[in-house]
Amino acid sequence: MKRSPKRLFRTLLPAIALAVLAHSSSAQAPGVRFQRVVQPYVDAQMFMRSVLVAKDGKIIFSKSYGMADLEWKVPNSPTTRFNIASMTKQFTAASILLLEDRGKLKTDDLLKKYLADVPASWDKITIYHLLTHTSGIREDAAKYEPGTPDKLVFDDRPLNFQPGEQ
Repeated sequence: MKRSPKRLFRTLLPAIALAVLAHSSSAQAPGVRFQRVVQPYVDAQMFMRSVLVAKDGKIIFSKSYGMADLEWKVPNSPTTRFNIASMTKQFTAASILLLEDRGKLKTDDLLKKYLADVPASWDKITIYHLLTHTSGIREDAAKYEPGTPDKLVFDDRPLNFQPGEQ
């Protein structure tokens, strides 16, 4: 699937803006530099988010832009909740790769090594299969209610395909 240049730029804008902030050669404060980069997109309603930048554990910039709800004219705020959907996948993958680099796990470890209660049909599924979406696990095969890990309930239905096949 090919992305439009406008959509691609909108996706990359936060990374570009953070790169501008990270560049230390400018004498301007990070907030001023970030504001200069992002303001044209805020004005065009192409950037509606909350931003927090921290360095060495200290917040150096925090500001919300645009509307959380255009219809009701509700502005974004530091407490606005965003539906981030699949955005967490990249952070989960990076965390797992860091754990592998530190010798805490291997991506070819079987899932059942860490989740003993998985159904028998999942016996050949590895962490790698989960990371690459090649496990064959059905979309509705596990249900989780917020709370403790024991609230994760597995459905022992057949896989959509054998791990690694698709």
